[in-house]
Amino acid sequence: KLAGNAVLMTLAGVVGDLFAMGRASGLDPAGVLALFEVFKPGAALPFIGQRVAKAGQGPASFELKMARKDLRLMTQTAPPDAVLTVLPALAAAMDRALAAGLGAKDFAVFANPAPR
Repeated sequence: KLAGNAVLMTLAGVVGDLFAMGRASGLDPAGVLALFEVFKPGAALPFIGQRVAKAGQGPASFELKMARKDLRLMTQTAPPDAVLTVLPALAAAMDRALAAGLGAKDFAVFANPAPR
């Protein structure tokens, strides 16, 4: 139950961050939500779960240092007065992984609590 609630809360937070990015780009919430007519994040959860579980164990198809650059662009897209919920926490976690020398590993390594 707690894991399911954590997913729901995280999704709510990231949707709020997406709305802030959308506003800065001239999109209303409906415009942002139109993305989910194409991209189905629920279907991606098992894929992402496996990616996190195996992060750092093989070659990276999307390196952490590149993901962090994209995350910087995301936060810069939001208006300066936006209160972001999830993206800053992701940035902090990625920064810790980068400081640990994991920049060339798969981006999901920042979320893997196992020793790397």
